[in-house]
Amino acid sequence: MEINLRKANAIQQEIRAAMNASREPISISVTEFEAGETAIAKAKAAFMTGSDKYEGLVSALYEIRAKVGAANEACGLNLALTRIAELAELTSHLNKVTSGSGLRLDETILEGKLSKMKEAPREGSGYYGHRDEAVSTGIFDEADVKTAKTRIDGMKREKRDLQDQILALNVENKITLSREAVGVLKEEGII
Repeated sequence: MEINLRKANAIQQEIRAAMNASREPISISVTEFEAGETAIAKAKAAFMTGSDKYEGLVSALYEIRAKVGAANEACGLNLALTRIAELAELTSHLNKVTSGSGLRLDETILEGKLSKMKEAPREGSGYYGHRDEAVSTGIFDEADVKTAKTRIDGMKREKRDLQDQILALNVENKITLSREAVGVLKEEGII
């Protein structure tokens, strides 16, 4: 059976949900009104049945995962995903420049504040009686911010284009499931 990469992703999520639902307990509580050995045997049989089901789901999941990984590499999808991650890191870094807190004080204002500090009396003039000893300022001017915003806009456009390519690749490229995997998935009602 052939499925596209997009469908393979959805199937993997359904398999994980089925795996979580198929977990049987490994211990039980037995009351005085029950036959202890019978209850244990019944719980163990349920666990073993669930265990076989779980192992089949795991096998199908990792078969799909391996084939999707190979298909992603073959069609270039891994490179597109890597570039998107790179763009996210670069955008995050450049957002520091555009955040506003990195904007520098105007040269005149900076010099005025520094002069005022030099001329201020030494004791008791600042907050809680302590003298101000520094002026805080960002390091980026308006041109730096504008350049960073332009670069971020370009990266956003590139990311959108890559996401469109990824969508197309996920729909166009297919993997083939083994008979065993198809059988497990049909038995579970996933396909």
